[in-house]
Amino acid sequence: CCFGCCGPVGLVGSCGAEIGGGAVMLPEVAIVKIADIKIDPDYQREINKGHVAKLKKAFDVGAIKAVSLMRCDGVLLCYDGQHTIEAAKDAGLGEVPATIVNGTREKAGRLFLLLNDKASKRVAMRDLQRVGANVGESVSIQAQKLLEDFGLSVSCGGTSAGKTNAIGAIRRYCRTNEEQLRIGMRFAYDLWKDEPETWTGTMIRCLYDAAGQGEGFLSRAKAACRKRHVTPRRILDFAAAVQYSKGTPGGGAAYMLRGLKELSGVE
Repeated sequence: CCFGCCGPVGLVGSCGAEIGGGAVMLPEVAIVKIADIKIDPDYQREINKGHVAKLKKAFDVGAIKAVSLMRCDGVLLCYDGQHTIEAAKDAGLGEVPATIVNGTREKAGRLFLLLNDKASKRVAMRDLQRVGANVGESVSIQAQKLLEDFGLSVSCGGTSAGKTNAIGAIRRYCRTNEEQLRIGMRFAYDLWKDEPETWTGTMIRCLYDAAGQGEGFLSRAKAACRKRHVTPRRILDFAAAVQYSKGTPGGGAAYMLRGLKELSGVE
């Protein structure tokens, strides 16, 4: 069949296609009332009002992209396109074009990850982590376990005690060597769990590299840091000063590890 030849008015319908030697069902395509669409906060990122404003400013009915919906227990859940929906509402529209597939909340979450994990549009890493943990994605589960074990939550930006703005680095090192990351985080937790700079991105990378130096180094460094009152703030300031003096941006984690060694007096 071709688009427009099946289904009632407003519904394009679904049809099969031969892909890779097997039949694949295309999703339904329909014009859907916005009031009938639900947003599941467990399987969606937070609304970015700035993004909605940009869409609204450039809004043109002819440029509306179809939103992606999951039909689950008679409810239409949006797993991609909630900002388009918000812009359409702001423009006074009551309906949007949509592609619809049948499934579960968990499947909607997995499709969200598939669409956004490597997408060119930026989705906050905290949202990928939250959705991934909800659907049981392995790296998200590993990262969530680390967060819980060290009493951490994911911040929306900035630094504060008990929060990390480096969930992307944590997820990356979970893929590389979770045990090494855990050892480095344990080192920091024992020394500085209440310091606001402990769980920043550069500090996480420094801790991962420090754990790679071996248990002997960490044991000596921990004792020396306590004796010399070495803090993450001092390490960050050291790294920033060295980078400034060299005039070379980047490489912060390497300077951080150097700062940890020099400030503690342990090589």
